[in-house]
Amino acid sequence: MSGKRSNGEGYVKQLDSGKWRGQLMDGYTDEGKKRVVSLTGDTKTDVLRQLRDYQTKKEANIHIDRNMTFREWSEKWYLDYKDQVQPSTYSGYKFTLNILNKALGVKKISEILPMNINDMLSNVRIQEYSMSQIRKCRAMLIQIFDSAEDNGLIARNPARRAKIMRN
Repeated sequence: MSGKRSNGEGYVKQLDSGKWRGQLMDGYTDEGKKRVVSLTGDTKTDVLRQLRDYQTKKEANIHIDRNMTFREWSEKWYLDYKDQVQPSTYSGYKFTLNILNKALGVKKISEILPMNINDMLSNVRIQEYSMSQIRKCRAMLIQIFDSAEDNGLIARNPARRAKIMRN
């Protein structure tokens, strides 16, 4: 049985190990070489679902960068935000950004869930930061994830779905 699928859908085949692999071409690199995306799963159905999800996200202009960390994106956001606020406000944001990067910095931005945000805010509260600082953290998270969503890195903003901390 051939693993070839319709034009643009890639192919699926079973490996010697018994697992399944699907591949599809996703444009070209800056050097002009084909960019091939490989997905693996335990069953053919798993791989077909992954291929379908990948295509859906691609068509929705969601860029899949599985390796971008929260810290990498938040630093890009922070540099881009400089022209939108007063210099004193901008420098004050660095303190809040440091709190967020300590808590979420190494996590992949695409894998952060509302419950991760809830846990992070609870931990900030345990560290005895003021409620004002906790609100600033949540507000900044919303801005950072809004920007990530606008730039196609994530499908939804997890900070908007996180609980609001009360006194």
